[in-house]
Amino acid sequence: MRVPRFATAAIGLVAVASLLLSGCTASDDGDQRAIVTVNGTEPQNPLTPGDTTELGGYRIMNALFAGLVFYDASGTAVDDLAESIAPNADNTVYTISISDDSTFTDGEEVTAESFVNAWDWAALAKHSALNRKYFSEILGYSDEPKKEESLIEAGGLVVVDDHTFEVHLKTPQSDFPDRLGHIAFAPLPSAFYADPEGFAAHPIGNGPYMFDGADAWTHGKRLELVVNPGYEGKREPANDGITMRFYDSLDIAYADLLSGHLDVLDTIPASALPTFKEELGRRWIDQPTATLEAITIPARLAHFAGQEGLLRRVAISQAIDRQKIVDSLFGVTKRAAKDFTSPALDGWSDNVVGNEVLVYNSGNAKANWAKADEMSPWEGTFEIAYNADGDHGEWAEAVAASLRAELGIDAAAVAYPTLADLRAAIEDGSIPTAYRTNWRADYPGVVDFIVPLYSAKGIANFQKFSSPAFEVLLKKGASAKSQTDAAAAYKDAQEVLLAELPALPLWNSSRQAGYGESVTDVALDWQGVPQYYLITKHTG
Repeated sequence: MRVPRFATAAIGLVAVASLLLSGCTASDDGDQRAIVTVNGTEPQNPLTPGDTTELGGYRIMNALFAGLVFYDASGTAVDDLAESIAPNADNTVYTISISDDSTFTDGEEVTAESFVNAWDWAALAKHSALNRKYFSEILGYSDEPKKEESLIEAGGLVVVDDHTFEVHLKTPQSDFPDRLGHIAFAPLPSAFYADPEGFAAHPIGNGPYMFDGADAWTHGKRLELVVNPGYEGKREPANDGITMRFYDSLDIAYADLLSGHLDVLDTIPASALPTFKEELGRRWIDQPTATLEAITIPARLAHFAGQEGLLRRVAISQAIDRQKIVDSLFGVTKRAAKDFTSPALDGWSDNVVGNEVLVYNSGNAKANWAKADEMSPWEGTFEIAYNADGDHGEWAEAVAASLRAELGIDAAAVAYPTLADLRAAIEDGSIPTAYRTNWRADYPGVVDFIVPLYSAKGIANFQKFSSPAFEVLLKKGASAKSQTDAAAAYKDAQEVLLAELPALPLWNSSRQAGYGESVTDVALDWQGVPQYYLITKHTG
């Protein structure tokens, strides 16, 4: 059972009227609240919950919409419109009750049907929604068009009353409530279905912010959001609005930050990384995001099956001095990996049993390689594939150099022209080498790092990793009666991964941000995006 955690106060219409007239409102201490200026990017996809997949759109949509839950700065799911999200005995059916005081900005009430109809529309293949995969666990969903049903018709989504609905899942999912903060699960008003394309140009949301009139969006330049006077949720804005400026150059954005023409910059340019902390004083943030870079070595490759393969994977892993590579190539933007997930996640630990295989140890590396050679002498070149259209060649070459020096073998980095070329070879199983793998979590949960990549039916388990012990622990976590029990099962599952090493975690990304002298309470979420509603800006 999930219950509301915070209280909120209504935003008065008089205050909003003052905002629209003057651009700021009076705060309790007599100062004037103001609109905060932040960096952004022109959205790549339509501004609808079903199609928002990148940060440019996420920054906007997360401000415009309120869903069942939202993620706080630590990545914890906090009830928003949800009054309760209650599972049945085996975590296959969730009964969701929502508050009765939320409306869209066109005045329509947010009801159970607002969620059910939105999810059902996005899940149907005929609509080609980019986020349809998020509904794959709901009864009725299918990747085969001939077998596909409406989630509503299949009984996967059932409206109980105006403010209650049920979600019927195919299999137990103990972490299902924690997924619901993703923008894909936002509700939609009736106006969307009449004109999805028109809606995407001027979304009608129910979140803490809304478009500042018909001319709020100047494509390629800026987007202006103001406080939504009808919002009654948990993310009560501490400012009077957000203006997103779309920069072609982060260097220009950083110059604006230093000069006071930009309040918050959520990505420090590479040119400023050596100096930004000194230049900004205490007005900087440096924290991990939910990403992981790794090297995957398919067991089907020669010398990498069975016990010989395990010995070689451990040897390669311990021959890589992750911290040295991070220090020499990445600086503050990366952190050496300690497990298969990310320190951006709430509850992450750096002491999972078995993670010593991720620590540089020249002696162990040589010894394990020698043991493998006793089983079957190594021959050939160990190759690591990467895509040339990304910034990966330098580190791939550094890893190859480490293997040559530590293990005395031929090792090389092999470039594919584009990420699309590399992914095609990985996904069809034709790639004849080890390859780089980068994973960015869809929601802040350990499960979203380990299940898609390593479970038997994982959507990204292209190497066909299989471990009965791992599967047992995944099922135990999915059926757990509490989040504590689930977390324990998933930690045990990570121990299996560290023992079998289907991939070699390398490093996690970190996000560096800065803010101006006139704003306070700046915090980044687990994706490295500012929590805009918390930012306070005073003038006068």
